[in-house]
Amino acid sequence: MRARDRKCVLFFAVTVLFAGARLALAQADEIFVTNDAGNSVTVFPRTATGDPPLRVIVGASTGLNRPEKIAIDTVNDELFVGNLAANSVTVFSRTANGNVAPLRTIAGASTTLNQPIGVAVDPVNDEVYVVNGTVSGYVTVYPRTANGDVAPTRTFTGFSAPSGMALDLVNNEIAVVNSNPPNAIFFFARTGGAALRTIAGPTTGLSAPIDVAIDAVNNEVFASNEIGVTATVYPRTANGDVAPTRTLSLGFQPLGLLVDTVNDELSLVSLNNAVVTYARTASGGAAPLRVLGSSSFAATRFAAITLGPQGGPTPTPTVTPAGPTATPTPTTTANPTATPAPGGPTPTPGPGPVAPVPTLDTTALVALALALGVLGYLALRRMGS
Repeated sequence: MRARDRKCVLFFAVTVLFAGARLALAQADEIFVTNDAGNSVTVFPRTATGDPPLRVIVGASTGLNRPEKIAIDTVNDELFVGNLAANSVTVFSRTANGNVAPLRTIAGASTTLNQPIGVAVDPVNDEVYVVNGTVSGYVTVYPRTANGDVAPTRTFTGFSAPSGMALDLVNNEIAVVNSNPPNAIFFFARTGGAALRTIAGPTTGLSAPIDVAIDAVNNEVFASNEIGVTATVYPRTANGDVAPTRTLSLGFQPLGLLVDTVNDELSLVSLNNAVVTYARTASGGAAPLRVLGSSSFAATRFAAITLGPQGGPTPTPTVTPAGPTATPTPTTTANPTATPAPGGPTPTPGPGPVAPVPTLDTTALVALALALGVLGYLALRRMGS
């Protein structure tokens, strides 16, 4: 084979390998579930309805000790787990399996971690948020790569048993849900300060809300209500004692929830050791699309999801004018604030709203890769002639 032809073949092989890797990534849709009583994290295909799991993180080396909220960083391919009984956050490779030691562990007196029940990771600004679920709880923020006994860079305070939080990197906000009176969802600027908005009051339908999710694509906020046995949905900019736009009645006590805007689904973790998935817009007594149960489940608590590239473009968040908002009643809401840690760096404004990155679907990428391979082959032939 002539050198020119060898170059052509090599170029074409690399192109095909690129396309193959892209196809493999498209199959990476997975759901991760924490098991409080089993001290484990189980991983399944996103649409699974039962065993076997793809992977299980479990064993003495993992440092898992009553794992609660879980967060996935698909940019750096890492998994963050809050451990309620160990007062720690353990970080693993996203593909970790078995009795593996964490890559990093945030723990120690300087961290001020106290019953870490919620975790969220921000790969854009390289930060990790932790909800400390004590009666007078708070949210602490650390560098994403923090390891060991590291002091928080800032702290959000003024809650009463916070239990979950969500990041909105499109609008540069965070939401924190309060499970004790007042039953409320607080919204803050990501970089700190007093609460921007508060959803609270008898009309909201919030009843011991455990977790919260922000859908920046459809401008909605979701809450799971353990005592109310419901999932309630509000406009993202809602404020005050507002009625939900829809309420999903459940036949189980919900804990963690997650919203999948790519597949238009809403998943809730049941206290009965199951993950129940509905259409994102489900309301009333709608039937679930599927139920995931497993013999590996043991006091399931929260779940997280990773989505490989899907067929079709990435959804673009809609921008809607903010209408008039209600004013929260002062007697029914707390007054949380965020303050920098003593001696820590002063928070600086982030880069602003993050614009979604359009992506091509798998078919288009494969077609493009093959076309590039052919064009490269023809170009090299022409240069060699």
